[in-house]
Amino acid sequence: MSRAFVSPTLLAVLAALAWTSDAPAGPPEPTAAASAPTLPAPTDGTPTLRLADGPVPSEKSPPPKATEWVSAPIVALTRTGPAVGARRARLIREWMRIRCVGKVFAISLLAGTPEGIAFWIGGTETDPFGEILMPIRSGDRRVFQLWMPGQDEAGAFVPKPMLVVQEHWAPSEKAPVVTAW
Repeated sequence: MSRAFVSPTLLAVLAALAWTSDAPAGPPEPTAAASAPTLPAPTDGTPTLRLADGPVPSEKSPPPKATEWVSAPIVALTRTGPAVGARRARLIREWMRIRCVGKVFAISLLAGTPEGIAFWIGGTETDPFGEILMPIRSGDRRVFQLWMPGQDEAGAFVPKPMLVVQEHWAPSEKAPVVTAW
């Protein structure tokens, strides 16, 4: 008989997911929000922003409301690897929301500060996804792990690593680096 081990960190993430809302609370959005430079409007869903072009606003602002994300520009991550698959990142002020399409079982913050982050796992049986919301500010460093359901040799449930998302912004750099591998 085999047993599956579930880490306490994974259980804490699952408990946090149970009470996370899709509409972050906070004061109303500032009226004079800074915007990042844009690329020409795409016709095929390609990114309209590049982080390296900067500047991402340095002022702290409240998390965007759910309705704001609908029209948020798509941003190109600094680097992506072959495991990324279908994903889309959007940026509003200094807030980034990354959606990874696939059967996401859990999302963990492996390193860095939890200030301002939120996770969502949702979708339908045919179109599942996991999302990470995070502020991107100078001096930040974070590493996230997305997990997918798997099975061991005996057929028991085992969480399997799916994707790693890293965000860091050295104070000496003009723009953040966000990668997905």
